[in-house]
Amino acid sequence: MQPLSERLVVELDAIVGTMDDLLDSVCIDHVHDRHTFVASRYLSLPDGAWAGIGEEQRQIQRRLLAMWQPWWEQVELLFSTDSVRVKKRIKRAAESARRWIELAAHDHSIPATKSQAKADFRRHVEPMYESLRGLVEGQGEVVAVPDSNVLIRSPDISKYGSVLGSDAYTVLLVPGVLGEMDAHKVNHRNDAVREKARRFGSRLRGWRNQGRLADGVKVQGEVFVRVVAKEPSFDQTLSWLDPDVVDDRIVASVLEAQRQLPAALVVILTGDSVMLAKADAANIPTTDTPDPYP
Repeated sequence: MQPLSERLVVELDAIVGTMDDLLDSVCIDHVHDRHTFVASRYLSLPDGAWAGIGEEQRQIQRRLLAMWQPWWEQVELLFSTDSVRVKKRIKRAAESARRWIELAAHDHSIPATKSQAKADFRRHVEPMYESLRGLVEGQGEVVAVPDSNVLIRSPDISKYGSVLGSDAYTVLLVPGVLGEMDAHKVNHRNDAVREKARRFGSRLRGWRNQGRLADGVKVQGEVFVRVVAKEPSFDQTLSWLDPDVVDDRIVASVLEAQRQLPAALVVILTGDSVMLAKADAANIPTTDTPDPYP
């Protein structure tokens, strides 16, 4: 498992590699010859232009767009609270890259050769590489966000280290999960689940007596628990998330934590199939705890 910033760098590498495949398969028409070279340079005309593409090229292009669109939404979200200058620089790079992926007509940046085109595409995306690598630097913390099912069957949060690969981590309790736990105390049809939810509520009150849960409270060793009281903003999250769906609110809270801690490894602890699918779609790593009550 990797922090989001590292995963986005790896995914950008894959995008660049697939763009190489597209450039290898397309033809570049020469716009001018040596007699018009000086005039074209003076007028900033392109050396080449994309030739018409066939079905083979379209298939590569579709695959590339399917990689690019969710990747860019994640990057845009990650840098959404940065300075205007940073956001403009990244957006300009993204617009240039997207224009090349779409093989846009009347593009004045097309060189005469495929090798130069590959180098130019890397130049277009370099600002995004630089911004992401700046977030990767330094060792980030490990943050685990358990869903309510995990808290019911594995309530001892100090035992999560074996599945997280670290004895030092913070368990983040988000509003959607806490709301579900409160509902389980009263409304769950299973008596045992209601009792476990009440016991976890007692644990939470005990941690609260030890300090400010909003800042983080030490549980044991290098294990801390922190509570997020504020619901996530759906104006700054992935477009497909629905604020009326609890799982989507939990995913949005995790994305908010990733934005605030870009070098951290933020993991959802869950065994729920719907949550696993949503986490995969949101590019959030997951793992699960062993069930102590088989």
